[in-house]
Amino acid sequence: MKKIFEVMHIPRAQAANATMDLNPSSQCATYLWAIIQAHKVMRELIEDRFRNNGAFAPVIVLHIFKTRVARTAMSSSIKRIEIRLVALEKLKGDKK
Repeated sequence: MKKIFEVMHIPRAQAANATMDLNPSSQCATYLWAIIQAHKVMRELIEDRFRNNGAFAPVIVLHIFKTRVARTAMSSSIKRIEIRLVALEKLKGDKK
């Protein structure tokens, strides 16, 4: 989400100082231009499905790298679950 707001800030920042302009028509044009540019950027993000956009690729790769689970950790978790499952099945069989 943070990256979306960072990317969207770039076109919208063009209108940050529009109030400094004394001409109301020029102010309006500046706001309108920034809005149109922001919509264009959002449309590109949506068309790229966010993931395929160059601005998001590094964020996604870093997230995957940080949250990945090592194969050994996964194997040990699976073994613990299998042991618990066998114990539960045994308990279920004893109650019958």
